[in-house]
Amino acid sequence: MSDEKMVMLKSALGGYSKKDVNKYIEKISLDFARREDELKAEAENQRRAVSDAKQRTEELSRMLDELACEAYSSENVALEAKKDKDSACEREKELAQMLDELACRLYAAEKREEELKASLAGMASRIAEYENRENEDVLTGEVVEKIRTKTEEMICMAGEEAKDIISSAESKAEELISQAKLKAENIISEANAKAGATEGKIKKMYSTAAEDYCEQIKKLTEEMTSSADRARKKQEERPLQNEKTSTIDDKIDTFFRALFSQINPKNKNRS
Repeated sequence: MSDEKMVMLKSALGGYSKKDVNKYIEKISLDFARREDELKAEAENQRRAVSDAKQRTEELSRMLDELACEAYSSENVALEAKKDKDSACEREKELAQMLDELACRLYAAEKREEELKASLAGMASRIAEYENRENEDVLTGEVVEKIRTKTEEMICMAGEEAKDIISSAESKAEELISQAKLKAENIISEANAKAGATEGKIKKMYSTAAEDYCEQIKKLTEEMTSSADRARKKQEERPLQNEKTSTIDDKIDTFFRALFSQINPKNKNRS
């Protein structure tokens, strides 16, 4: 190339040699390639973060399902406890009804005792009549005494039987009532304990799940914010780089226009 052309080339490129220009272009290409790799890596990190967040969300959803099952189980325990309590109440009603029946039997026994006493009084009256009969040889004093003794024995036996019935009924009723009350108290206490333990477990699991979820959301938000800041800074740096590249491209274009005009003078005016 002639000296005149070399001067024109240096003038068109602002004093830069072709080697320097090619080196600069290569440097820019490497820089863009590096930035592209960084952006790809950043995008991959974002995709990985989104995938992790999605997986964590699925885990939290599964935990919530388990908590719902626990709550359902707790409700079943409460329902069973209520059924046991209702059963105890029914048993108590049955015992009360049994006491009423025993009271009726006691009343009947007392009535029977009164009837026997009345019968004894009637027999005593008849004995007195027989004793007053002087010409009566059938009933002697010994016979009268036997009748009186037998009657008293019958009355005594009836009274003892009535007392035994009353005592047995009262004892049995008290025993059944005591057993029923104790069973009902145990059932209610056990049900309340189960319900309380289940409720505490559910509250703790819900609290842990909520804290984990909030922590994941906070972490993901920080990562997104940091990535957005880095992307914005890179975007702000790009106009300056584009401006430099545009200036070099303009100089190269001017140089080739001038060179082409020199080779073909007919196009000089067009440039």
